[in-house]
Amino acid sequence: MSEEQEFERLLGHEFSNRKLIAEVRTHASLLNEPGGAQRVGNSRLAHLGDAVVGLAVRHALFKRFPKADKAKLTEDAKGIVSNAALAPVAHGMGIGRFLETGASLPTTQHGVRVLAGLFEAAIGAVFLDSNFETAAQVTLKHVVLPPLDDAT
Repeated sequence: MSEEQEFERLLGHEFSNRKLIAEVRTHASLLNEPGGAQRVGNSRLAHLGDAVVGLAVRHALFKRFPKADKAKLTEDAKGIVSNAALAPVAHGMGIGRFLETGASLPTTQHGVRVLAGLFEAAIGAVFLDSNFETAAQVTLKHVVLPPLDDAT
């Protein structure tokens, strides 16, 4: 199994546009390396993915907790879509090992922001490769929603 196929397996989405996988896996620090100018970093995908993850989670919470007020929904969503929450998701999935970085960011230093950005970039790529529904399904397969007994 190739690295791309393993990445897809862990994510739970097979890409039609194979170029998106390379873009997801490319950290901005690699762009400053020799030959890096030919690559596209994942920051734009992470920007898009941040919005997709946020909407997917907020929609799921809205449906899951029909009696919750705006404050409760906002509080729950913030805890799920924050970098501090998404980084362990990426780490638990094992996708951090596929991130290609430059010398300024050794692979041993994938911090919270880098891992969260990788997850968001992956979800942004799924959205571009398919649609919102698929991206939301992939998102909700990996993030942890509060249990139903927390409903208010």
